Amino acid sequence: MLYPIYQEIKKLSEKNQILPCRVFNKGQLEALIVEVDVFNQNDLEYI
Repeated sequence: MLYPIYQEIKKLSEKNQILPCRVFNKGQLEALIVEVDVFNQNDLEYI
């Protein structure tokens, strides 16, 4: 069994892109986008 982060790493590593940040709101993981050359709003705040 592969953990979801391994799939994210495989998808983004080809372009040397960082993994999207994880944001928790009241203990729940907010939705994030894991696509090459696409960044979540939270990622853009820190880049």
